[in-house]
Amino acid sequence: MKAIMKSCLAATLLFTGSCKKETTASPSKAATTNASKATTAHILGESFGGGIIFYLDTAGEHGLIAATSDIGTAYWTKNEFYETGASRTDIKGGPSNTQKIVTSKNAGDCAAVLCARYKSGGHADWFLPSLDEMSALFKQRKLVGGFDGTLYWTSTEDGLQMGWAETFTKPQQVDTWFKSVIASVRPVRKF
Repeated sequence: MKAIMKSCLAATLLFTGSCKKETTASPSKAATTNASKATTAHILGESFGGGIIFYLDTAGEHGLIAATSDIGTAYWTKNEFYETGASRTDIKGGPSNTQKIVTSKNAGDCAAVLCARYKSGGHADWFLPSLDEMSALFKQRKLVGGFDGTLYWTSTEDGLQMGWAETFTKPQQVDTWFKSVIASVRPVRKF
């Protein structure tokens, strides 16, 4: 009898053990939310943010946009013999340089001021590109288009009397010019 009871108990345990509901882990809310937030990669030459994309980071998510046309001509600053401190040359230097020029003594209606006042595509955060930003724009000039001028101001200063400008002819030439020289102006913005 003991043997029969042991067999029945073993069968009952086996049966109830196999009937247990298995639970599967469902993805967490954070994982589901992160998966649904797919990033959008952009491409060079894309119309976006009030202009044309001409520079992208390695992920293709952030970069620089150029206005679709020149916004006129201007001098670098009204006061040629005044140093603004706008000396950054790097890809991210344009906004800082532009702010320094705009807030400087006797900026007048200079190239940086024209860019800071520019509005397009619902955006008002345009700036005069730094030396490296303008060089990147030069490399994509055919993709962006609309370049009417030969000489374009950058926001990079070179001492009291000079500012950097880029000649948009072949081959590419970058040089310093007196701040009183009238050159073309092309605003850019970051995204």
